[in-house]
Amino acid sequence: MATPTLITPPPIPFGGSPLAQHRKSERII
Repeated sequence: MATPTLITPPPIPFGGSPLAQHRKSERII
């Protein structure tokens, strides 16, 4: 069961959720 990387979402880091990632990105900027 190998899903395409295009359809599969990106790997979520230790941040927790995509929302947290976005927030972290804004903080870094």
